[in-house]
Amino acid sequence: MAVLNQNVFKFLFVLQLIIQGVQPLGKIHHVNKHGLGKVYIETAHKCNWFKAQIECTRKNMSLIAVDTAAKAAALDEILTKEFDTSCPHLWIGASDLAVEGTFQWLKTGQPMSYSKWKPNMPDNYLGKEHCVHITHDRDWNDIKCGFKYGYICEGA
Repeated sequence: MAVLNQNVFKFLFVLQLIIQGVQPLGKIHHVNKHGLGKVYIETAHKCNWFKAQIECTRKNMSLIAVDTAAKAAALDEILTKEFDTSCPHLWIGASDLAVEGTFQWLKTGQPMSYSKWKPNMPDNYLGKEHCVHITHDRDWNDIKCGFKYGYICEGA
């Protein structure tokens, strides 16, 4: 009976954390080079693109704007170190939700002047792909905003 009560207690404790919105901790990187400051990478808690931005905002951060080649190289260095050969899918802060076909950075509102698209992307497959994520090979792809992936936040 004591084991059952202990398991029920554990279940209720975890349920309470979920209800309160407590999420698993990602990993914070302090880069301070090439335009990157503090970078938070969450791989355990997967969510859609909109929820990813909300989670970044809760941390006083924003989905990352990878707006220069130097910033992309610095981020790629972190991702390579963290994930070696296969990076998980991760949301970044770009979409064409405001103007179809014009990808902009959520953080700045600026159109992309730098990009790292996979070959033949973006393709807006079936007219439903508007948000950008980093793929397993660290290139970018446009995809439905409702898919659940990890995410990358940036802050000062």
